[in-house]
Amino acid sequence: MTFRVQSDATELNLNVAGERASPMAGFCVRTSSLDVFTHAPQCECLMSDLYVNQRLTIPSSELAISAARSSGPGGQNVNKVNSKITLRWSPEKCTVIDPGWRNRFIARHANRITKDGELVLHSERYRDQPRNLADARFRLVEMLLECREPAKKRKKTRPTLGSKRRRKEAKTKLSQKKQSRRQSFGD
Repeated sequence: MTFRVQSDATELNLNVAGERASPMAGFCVRTSSLDVFTHAPQCECLMSDLYVNQRLTIPSSELAISAARSSGPGGQNVNKVNSKITLRWSPEKCTVIDPGWRNRFIARHANRITKDGELVLHSERYRDQPRNLADARFRLVEMLLECREPAKKRKKTRPTLGSKRRRKEAKTKLSQKKQSRRQSFGD
């Protein structure tokens, strides 16, 4: 996963660890489940569509992002930079997701969905905005992939004849052991 950070005069390509990446890394169309995006110095995040898998790509028009000041690490920088990212997505209004997948998602993550029907994800793990945005997008992808397939129904099984036999033998052995401990007082 690669980020391209642009300022007025320079362009710097960073990977997730914050290390410099190859010059062409920032120009990749898709590097994993997360897309490459541009972060302008004015803190306006331009996002591309969110690729989940071959069957689902959420358009960027259905995702809303806002930035705020983070309470996490950053020293003096934390009071000046809006590095916390809030990602909002409405699964009920999403047109591209399969209805069964949508219902499973809403049922699984009902406690995280607001009364307005929006899923709200906050990320303030990192000191910079692009990494927090990537983290929030990655968490949304993971949540969607968790409930992609319906849960398997449990097949009823019966105990085997061997297990029934072993259970009875164990019970009779325990019974005989307890009977041998009894003391007879009537003799």
